[in-house]
Amino acid sequence: MTDNKEVIRGKAMKFDTFLAMNDITYFSREELDDPMHSVVYRAHMGVNNRMQPVQIFLDDSAYSMIKVLIAYQAVTQNNKPLVLDFINGLNEQLKSFKYYVDGQQNLCLDIAVVNDAEHFDADMFYQMVSLVMMHLKEQDAKIMEAVNYLSETQKQMLQVLKDTPAEDVDKMMEHCAVSEADVQQMIVVNGFKPEEAKFRALLTRMIVVDDANAAAEAEKEN
Repeated sequence: MTDNKEVIRGKAMKFDTFLAMNDITYFSREELDDPMHSVVYRAHMGVNNRMQPVQIFLDDSAYSMIKVLIAYQAVTQNNKPLVLDFINGLNEQLKSFKYYVDGQQNLCLDIAVVNDAEHFDADMFYQMVSLVMMHLKEQDAKIMEAVNYLSETQKQMLQVLKDTPAEDVDKMMEHCAVSEADVQQMIVVNGFKPEEAKFRALLTRMIVVDDANAAAEAEKEN
């Protein structure tokens, strides 16, 4: 393999030229120090009232990746069956799309596009990004309905949190290690209003802790 950067980062160079010619300035750009000479482009793109973190990975392989964070730390034991049932249906319909839940319980979407540097068409690739965002806007209500599902018990827990004095809520957030970044992600990615996001972030962490405790107890019994 040659070390000529004009060849090595060919796809990224074409994409850079396309972005510049079309005055598209909302992507940040980072070159990674890896064997495939990856370049990552990052942006937040609007889906209804939410802003989805989008990453584009261009490298020397025959594939280019579009990765979207759909919902932040939103999948629990409670809503997981609904979420998995819904995204499995989407995965069956959309062969190049892969919805999945990652290790941090984020709902994510990956799209792999086959194109080496020689055949990479930046215009067509950007159109694919636009099609992905259109798809998300069409599916947004159904996705968030599954993600935001709460049992009756959890609805009661949420109301109790809202009725709790603010200083006590702050102490609970500190105890449960809920950060300001968690709250901001609930606002930006999941679309909650600031005050609702605070309670949702805390409730999510409490549900995760309950799930972990329940799993530990079940393991002891076995």
